[in-house]
Amino acid sequence: MKIVTLVVCLLALAGPLAAQDTPQAPAPAASTPTRVMPGAKIYIDPADEFGMAFAAAVLKKKVAVVTVNDREKADFFFQATTTASKEGTGERVAKILVFGGFAGSGRRFEGTATITNRDGAIIFAHNSKKENFQSTAENIAKNLKKHIEEK
Repeated sequence: MKIVTLVVCLLALAGPLAAQDTPQAPAPAASTPTRVMPGAKIYIDPADEFGMAFAAAVLKKKVAVVTVNDREKADFFFQATTTASKEGTGERVAKILVFGGFAGSGRRFEGTATITNRDGAIIFAHNSKKENFQSTAENIAKNLKKHIEEK
């Protein structure tokens, strides 16, 4: 009988305890995107010459993003590192002997672009080597478009 009374008392106490609000963790802040989505706003520094070539390439390739020049309005940030180089004499002579007039200009332009979110996480990165920086920018824009279209 004592055990039955004890069980009834414990059940009577357990009801109000279960009904109490348990402290919950605060709701997480709005999460930052981990993928460039169509319509995303990408900040491109107006002083960056390659950035402006990239902005033109985004328009030409019809990439579904909006380029902005105000950091506060951006969802993502575009950064690029570029290098221009010229072929060595031996390499140039060999190309002319093999390819003749189709040997190209002998110059190369390499661009590495990254797009980061507000947390600084790299969301997209691409490296491109072409004969001029406009072609490099267009190649990066084309690959960004592929990235956006992937689901």
